[in-house]
Amino acid sequence: MAEQALQHIAQLYAVEADIKVRQLDAQQAQQLRAQRSLPRLEAFKAWILAQR
Repeated sequence: MAEQALQHIAQLYAVEADIKVRQLDAQQAQQLRAQRSLPRLEAFKAWILAQR
């Protein structure tokens, strides 16, 4: 279970790493987060709720 949680978190960190590597400005970073992080956060939340 912990390994699955870490996989979700790693995906979020990967988005942040991509933002840093690409040296995006704040607006571009926000757009990328909305496109890539938000769906991952929603999936993570659904997974957490399913573990109850």
